[in-house]
Amino acid sequence: MIIQNNHIVAADILIVDDDQAILDALCAGLALSGITLNITTAHSADVGYNSALAQIPDVIVIDYNMPLGNGFELANKIRSRSEFKATKLLMLTAQNTHDKAWASIEHRIDAFIGKPFDIEDIEANIFSLLSQIYEKMPRHNPPVRSKNPKERKRF
Repeated sequence: MIIQNNHIVAADILIVDDDQAILDALCAGLALSGITLNITTAHSADVGYNSALAQIPDVIVIDYNMPLGNGFELANKIRSRSEFKATKLLMLTAQNTHDKAWASIEHRIDAFIGKPFDIEDIEANIFSLLSQIYEKMPRHNPPVRSKNPKERKRF
Protein backbone atom coordinates (compact mmCIF):
# COMPACT_ATOMS: atom_id res chain seq x y z
CA MET A 1 0.00 0.00 0.00
CA ILE A 2 1.28 3.48 -0.82
CA ILE A 3 0.37 6.39 1.46
CA GLN A 4 0.87 10.07 0.57
CA ASN A 5 -0.22 12.96 2.80
CA ASN A 6 -2.10 10.54 5.06
CA HIS A 7 -4.17 9.20 2.14
CA ILE A 8 -4.11 5.79 0.51
CA VAL A 9 -3.11 6.35 -3.11
CA ALA A 10 -2.31 2.79 -4.25
CA ALA A 11 -2.88 -0.78 -3.10
CA ASP A 12 -2.30 -4.33 -4.29
CA ILE A 13 -5.43 -6.43 -4.79
CA LEU A 14 -5.65 -10.11 -5.72
CA ILE A 15 -8.98 -11.41 -7.05
CA VAL A 16 -9.44 -15.21 -7.07
CA ASP A 17 -12.50 -16.40 -9.00
CA ASP A 18 -13.03 -19.11 -11.61
CA ASP A 19 -15.62 -17.02 -13.50
CA GLN A 20 -13.90 -14.80 -16.10
CA ALA A 21 -16.98 -12.54 -16.34
CA ILE A 22 -16.74 -11.80 -12.59
CA LEU A 23 -13.00 -11.11 -12.88
CA ASP A 24 -13.58 -8.75 -15.82
CA ALA A 25 -16.44 -6.93 -14.04
CA LEU A 26 -14.42 -6.47 -10.85
CA CYS A 27 -11.32 -5.26 -12.69
CA ALA A 28 -13.32 -2.80 -14.80
CA GLY A 29 -15.35 -1.48 -11.86
CA LEU A 30 -12.40 -1.13 -9.51
CA ALA A 31 -10.36 0.66 -12.18
CA LEU A 32 -12.71 3.63 -11.67
CA SER A 33 -12.19 3.71 -7.90
CA GLY A 34 -10.14 6.89 -7.60
CA ILE A 35 -6.95 5.29 -6.30
CA THR A 36 -4.45 3.12 -8.12
CA LEU A 37 -5.30 -0.52 -7.52
CA ASN A 38 -2.69 -2.93 -8.80
CA ILE A 39 -5.01 -5.85 -9.54
CA THR A 40 -3.85 -9.41 -10.10
CA THR A 41 -6.33 -12.17 -10.97
CA ALA A 42 -6.32 -15.94 -10.58
CA HIS A 43 -8.76 -18.59 -11.81
CA SER A 44 -8.33 -21.18 -9.04
CA ALA A 45 -7.44 -21.47 -5.37
CA ASP A 46 -4.03 -23.00 -6.15
CA VAL A 47 -3.07 -20.30 -8.64
CA GLY A 48 -4.46 -17.68 -6.24
CA TYR A 49 -2.32 -18.99 -3.39
CA ASN A 50 0.84 -18.94 -5.52
CA SER A 51 0.00 -15.42 -6.74
CA ALA A 52 -0.55 -14.30 -3.15
CA LEU A 53 2.84 -15.70 -2.10
CA ALA A 54 4.54 -13.89 -4.97
CA GLN A 55 2.79 -10.57 -4.33
CA ILE A 56 1.64 -10.39 -0.65
CA PRO A 57 -1.38 -8.25 -1.57
CA ASP A 58 -3.14 -5.82 0.74
CA VAL A 59 -6.58 -7.35 0.02
CA ILE A 60 -7.53 -10.71 -1.47
CA VAL A 61 -11.04 -11.10 -2.91
CA ILE A 62 -11.88 -14.82 -2.86
CA ASP A 63 -14.77 -16.67 -4.48
CA TYR A 64 -16.09 -19.45 -2.27
CA ASN A 65 -16.83 -22.09 -4.89
CA MET A 66 -13.85 -22.78 -7.18
CA PRO A 67 -12.15 -25.77 -8.75
CA LEU A 68 -9.15 -27.21 -6.92
CA GLY A 69 -10.22 -25.94 -3.51
CA ASN A 70 -12.88 -23.69 -2.04
CA GLY A 71 -12.45 -20.20 -0.69
CA PHE A 72 -12.31 -21.30 2.94
CA GLU A 73 -9.45 -23.69 2.18
CA LEU A 74 -7.57 -20.86 0.46
CA ALA A 75 -8.27 -18.52 3.38
CA ASN A 76 -6.93 -21.11 5.84
CA LYS A 77 -3.71 -21.53 3.84
CA ILE A 78 -3.25 -17.77 3.69
CA ARG A 79 -3.98 -17.26 7.40
CA SER A 80 -1.47 -19.97 8.31
CA ARG A 81 1.41 -17.85 6.96
CA SER A 82 2.87 -14.98 8.95
CA GLU A 83 3.64 -12.87 5.87
CA PHE A 84 -0.12 -12.41 5.37
CA LYS A 85 -0.67 -10.97 8.86
CA ALA A 86 -1.84 -7.59 7.52
CA THR A 87 -3.61 -8.95 4.42
CA LYS A 88 -7.38 -8.60 4.48
CA LEU A 89 -9.71 -11.21 2.97
CA LEU A 90 -13.06 -10.51 1.30
CA MET A 91 -15.24 -13.54 0.44
CA LEU A 92 -17.65 -13.55 -2.51
CA THR A 93 -20.20 -16.33 -2.84
CA ALA A 94 -23.37 -17.26 -4.66
CA GLN A 95 -24.15 -19.38 -1.59
CA ASN A 96 -25.27 -16.32 0.33
CA THR A 97 -26.54 -18.04 3.48
CA HIS A 98 -26.24 -17.27 7.16
CA ASP A 99 -24.24 -20.49 7.57
CA LYS A 100 -21.65 -19.33 5.04
CA ALA A 101 -21.51 -15.87 6.59
CA TRP A 102 -20.88 -17.34 10.07
CA ALA A 103 -18.38 -19.85 8.67
CA SER A 104 -16.49 -17.00 7.04
CA ILE A 105 -15.94 -15.50 10.50
CA GLU A 106 -14.60 -18.85 11.74
CA HIS A 107 -12.15 -18.89 8.81
CA ARG A 108 -10.98 -15.34 9.63
CA ILE A 109 -12.52 -13.74 6.56
CA ASP A 110 -12.65 -9.97 7.08
CA ALA A 111 -15.68 -9.23 4.87
CA PHE A 112 -18.41 -11.31 3.20
CA ILE A 113 -20.50 -10.35 0.16
CA GLY A 114 -23.12 -12.45 -1.60
CA LYS A 115 -23.56 -12.72 -5.36
CA PRO A 116 -25.03 -11.03 -7.24
CA PHE A 117 -23.29 -7.91 -5.96
CA ASP A 118 -22.99 -4.23 -6.80
CA ILE A 119 -19.47 -3.08 -7.64
CA GLU A 120 -20.01 -0.18 -5.22
CA ASP A 121 -20.37 -2.70 -2.37
CA ILE A 122 -17.14 -4.40 -3.33
CA GLU A 123 -15.37 -1.06 -3.64
CA ALA A 124 -16.67 0.14 -0.27
CA ASN A 125 -15.57 -3.07 1.43
CA ILE A 126 -12.12 -2.93 -0.14
CA PHE A 127 -11.64 0.67 0.98
CA SER A 128 -12.86 -0.22 4.46
CA LEU A 129 -10.35 -3.08 4.63
CA LEU A 130 -7.55 -0.84 3.34
CA SER A 131 -8.46 1.72 5.99
CA GLN A 132 -8.19 -0.97 8.66
CA ILE A 133 -4.68 -1.80 7.45
CA TYR A 134 -3.75 1.90 7.39
CA GLU A 135 -5.03 2.44 10.93
CA LYS A 136 -2.71 -0.28 12.23
CA MET A 137 0.37 1.13 10.48
CA PRO A 138 2.89 2.95 12.67
CA ARG A 139 2.77 6.66 11.97
CA HIS A 140 5.79 7.89 13.89
CA ASN A 141 8.25 6.89 16.54
CA PRO A 142 7.08 8.00 19.96
CA PRO A 143 9.43 10.29 21.84
CA VAL A 144 11.88 8.49 24.07
CA ARG A 145 12.32 9.85 27.58
CA SER A 146 15.91 10.28 28.60
CA LYS A 147 16.93 8.66 31.86
CA ASN A 148 19.24 11.59 32.59
CA PRO A 149 17.17 14.48 34.04
CA LYS A 150 19.61 17.06 32.63
CA GLU A 151 18.90 15.84 29.09
CA ARG A 152 15.13 16.15 29.44
CA LYS A 153 13.56 19.11 27.74
CA ARG A 154 10.76 21.07 29.32
CA PHE A 155 7.75 22.12 27.29
